[in-house]
Amino acid sequence: MDPFSLRRCPLQTGEHAAPIEPSLRAASWKGQNVTQKFELIADPQDRQSPSDAAQLYNQAAADVFADFEHFFDCTNNRFFGDNLERPAFSWIRNPRSKGALLTERYTSVDGKTRHGITVNSEYCQAIGDSACMELIAFLIVQQARRDLGPEGRNGKRGTPGHIDRWSHDKLSIMGLETFVEDSEDSRELGYGLSVRRIDDGPFDLMCKELLVSGFRFRWRENAPNFDPNSEDGRAGAPAEEKQQTRVRYVCPECDLKALAKPSAKLICGSCNLCMEVTAAASDTGAGK
Repeated sequence: MDPFSLRRCPLQTGEHAAPIEPSLRAASWKGQNVTQKFELIADPQDRQSPSDAAQLYNQAAADVFADFEHFFDCTNNRFFGDNLERPAFSWIRNPRSKGALLTERYTSVDGKTRHGITVNSEYCQAIGDSACMELIAFLIVQQARRDLGPEGRNGKRGTPGHIDRWSHDKLSIMGLETFVEDSEDSRELGYGLSVRRIDDGPFDLMCKELLVSGFRFRWRENAPNFDPNSEDGRAGAPAEEKQQTRVRYVCPECDLKALAKPSAKLICGSCNLCMEVTAAASDTGAGK
């Protein structure tokens, strides 16, 4: 029997067979349009009670992340035997962050905790559905390390953003490899790593099956365009020039160097002479 069969994971069947066209209309809740955050067609003349509007908002949020939850369920079923609890998905606005695992971020009234996975909507839109699947799989493996992996020497089960041997081995079984973006660094463990699929590997085949079935991440957050190649992540936005806060001082006698604020008055302890400003701190280092 094929261990990677998706027999228990519906591939865009039934209600997922065609793009969802929610018939949601705007509602006034605490003075705000509760559907404005999502790309829904709204009727501004419609007004509902606060309780109805809250229910509408919850339904809209569920529809927005339905595709992410469906992808999580397929990955969980195929590679983790349905042993992972579905996390709460959300958007992240930080342009420098692609996504993150939020360990035990949510707590219910009865004390039950739940993880969260947050993704950058603009980044996922910029890289496309196929690469977005790799990002979410990377975060799912981090959750698996937390829930299913062995305890480390410090008594913890992994650290968000860190790839240890257990996580690396699981990624390899799935058909994913770690790498450092825009670098010749060949390390496979540690922080600052990304993942990519291996052609015709188990994860690659699962993603192809999903995409062929018509699956896609159909919702995105309304926010400024994201440019993965820009310094601040915003398309067309020039990088803000950092304000210089330190300058280099040098002793005219012994050539001793130091960094300090432009308003500082420094005296060389050996020569008893006032040190002079020669360059900005970014031009060269101190103490050379």
